[in-house]
Amino acid sequence: MRFFKNKIKKSLENIDLEDVFIEGSSSNKRNEHIPERMPVLIKKSAISLPFILIAFLFGTIIIRVAFLQLRGSSYYEILAEKNRSQIELITPRRGIIYDRNHKQIAYNIPAYDLIWNKKNAPKNDSEIEQALEKISSIVKTSTDELKKTINDSSDSIVRLVTDISSEEVFTLKSLKDNWSPSIEIKQRNRRDYPYSYSLSHVLGYVGKITDQEYQIKKDNYSVDDYIGKSGIELQYEDLLRGKIGIKSTEVSPLRNEVRPISEMEPKDGFDISLTIDSDLQNKIYETLTDTLKKNNLKAGAAVALDPRNGDILSLVSIPSFNNSELSQGMDQEKFTSLIESPNRPFFNRTISGTYPPGSTFKPVIAIGALEEKIISPEKGFNCEGFLRVANVYNQNVSYVFRDWKIHGWVTLKKAISQSCNVYFYMIGGGYEDFKGLGIGKIKYYAKKIGMMEKTGIDLPGEVSGFVPDSDWKKSVKNEAWYIGDTYHASIGQGDVALTPLEVAQLYAFFANGGKIYKPRLLSSVEETSGGIFNQIEPEILINDIFNKKNIDYIRDGLKETVISGSAQILQGLPVSSAAKTGTAQFGDGTKSHAWFAAFAPYENPEIVLVILAEEGGGGSTTAAPIAYDVLKWYFEQKLKVQN
Repeated sequence: MRFFKNKIKKSLENIDLEDVFIEGSSSNKRNEHIPERMPVLIKKSAISLPFILIAFLFGTIIIRVAFLQLRGSSYYEILAEKNRSQIELITPRRGIIYDRNHKQIAYNIPAYDLIWNKKNAPKNDSEIEQALEKISSIVKTSTDELKKTINDSSDSIVRLVTDISSEEVFTLKSLKDNWSPSIEIKQRNRRDYPYSYSLSHVLGYVGKITDQEYQIKKDNYSVDDYIGKSGIELQYEDLLRGKIGIKSTEVSPLRNEVRPISEMEPKDGFDISLTIDSDLQNKIYETLTDTLKKNNLKAGAAVALDPRNGDILSLVSIPSFNNSELSQGMDQEKFTSLIESPNRPFFNRTISGTYPPGSTFKPVIAIGALEEKIISPEKGFNCEGFLRVANVYNQNVSYVFRDWKIHGWVTLKKAISQSCNVYFYMIGGGYEDFKGLGIGKIKYYAKKIGMMEKTGIDLPGEVSGFVPDSDWKKSVKNEAWYIGDTYHASIGQGDVALTPLEVAQLYAFFANGGKIYKPRLLSSVEETSGGIFNQIEPEILINDIFNKKNIDYIRDGLKETVISGSAQILQGLPVSSAAKTGTAQFGDGTKSHAWFAAFAPYENPEIVLVILAEEGGGGSTTAAPIAYDVLKWYFEQKLKVQN
């Protein structure tokens, strides 16, 4: 700085003061002493400012470096580690499902999916276009379709094509490293069911996990994973799924694997056995399907269970669906058509459908009347084929409640076997001087036997049945309760509604002498791979609530139905049996559902079978032959095994 000051001072000494203020003078003498450029005085502040700025910048850099070293190092170390390593989630093997005879009814088949990793995708649109065109030529899916799949997905990992063939896998693997690091081939276990239609409502199916499901279960699933959607696959998802594995691998800047870092092996899902008899299931499905087709009917249901422990032997709901196709990736258009179908193939009629039970409900009325001592087994009434009731407000007006025929003198056994409506009108609602149960008691005994509550079966979607009363009618329909409403309820009509499973439980109650077990599908769980299955113990729901003699009176009536009543078709069975038919009107009364409920052998029942044919007409004409064919086959198979 002193150097610059001295130089300026010497320059100024050679300049006259007047020369500073004279411009453009013609005097040569003066011009000799004027320099070519006039010097400029530089202030001290102008010199200091650049040095301040430079010092500030260097200070900022030093502070930032210190921060990164002292506080930010761990954060950036993690980022560096993430760039250096690659985390791969390993899907566990899904548990196998067996029937009661250890026959496999759900398989795992190796499948390959084509994955597009957006993180590794080319940055240039033209390169992406070229990559997708090559993929399209191999997997035979249009480029536009592939683009749409990528663009429609908000995930960084996109399942571009599912279930690619072995040839496509080989071709893609041989080429992918040369033209697109965004392509990955991922192997998974694809679910397959040998009985795709008959067991679809029982087993359900698996499908791609939704965003909502992933948010709930993301600790054990990847964003493109598969999960149980319905049936046993959904009910026991946690057992069948297993525990996801994690593999960490060091990768190069080009994302090529260098060496493994760590690995946590996945834990396979548990294998399970069901109470289902797959052979019986297929027999019922085929028989019911054939009968519905012959009678131009569209829907039906069947339940078979063991009354001694609650084991569900068969659950059939028609129409059905192909659960293998759903698990392997059904076309969206076809899936939509199934959902929107008026026949509701996804609707499990055995546990979710409620129907007027018709005459199959009459044992409830009978046991209630016996318990209340309204009747005895010998108490009888004369059936003229109808019951006429006068209007309480106008005696000139009367209402007629008809029977399906004239039965004459009727006691309890004959009333059950012949399905006499007049008898049950009277013991249910009363007539003239005879006092019946009334709707309150009807509802009480129905609930006591387990109606109007879910049975607790281990399947999603179960609903409970319903028995109306005066309070319900007033609040829902804004109408008073009439004696006719009680009469309708007494024969399982009107607003009474039960599921086929509830009807099966009702007959299991009488088959088993007054004891009801909780219905169940899970029989055992495999403790270890290839190990012993841990048996699940049955659970008693109801026992010893009624007089044993009263239960036996009902059983006698049901046996008489086979001997001389509407179920005589079962006389052709190789074992004794008991049964009840049902014809339940619905809607405007012009159509009716066909019911049939039976158990056998009569002395020591081991199977309860309930058949429902929607809009099937008479129970004895439509549903009874189905039950006969099934039971005949069932006991003949047992005899073959024994011999």
